[in-house]
Amino acid sequence: MCRSLHRNWANYDAAAAETARKNLNAKNTACRGLTRPSDSYQCDEYPFASTQEGAGKGDGNFSVRYVPGTENEQAGRELGSWYGADRILHNDLYGMYVE
Repeated sequence: MCRSLHRNWANYDAAAAETARKNLNAKNTACRGLTRPSDSYQCDEYPFASTQEGAGKGDGNFSVRYVPGTENEQAGRELGSWYGADRILHNDLYGMYVE
């Protein structure tokens, strides 16, 4: 299965910053309903906060889960590196394949 996503670079313009803010707020709201295993865990979301299809889109088509903070931060760094290495710019379409 392939999920099409569009990169949202929050620093691109005011609209992109607003999308990023909505993604963060919607994710945080959804996370309040979950039990945090410990202070070292962070609430993570899919689709990524760095996409236009993130939690703030308003269609409810996202998921959240608490994950170890070090793993979440490393995954974010790797995603950012991949965006740069493959030159995935603001509004670029890319696919995530899930088996």
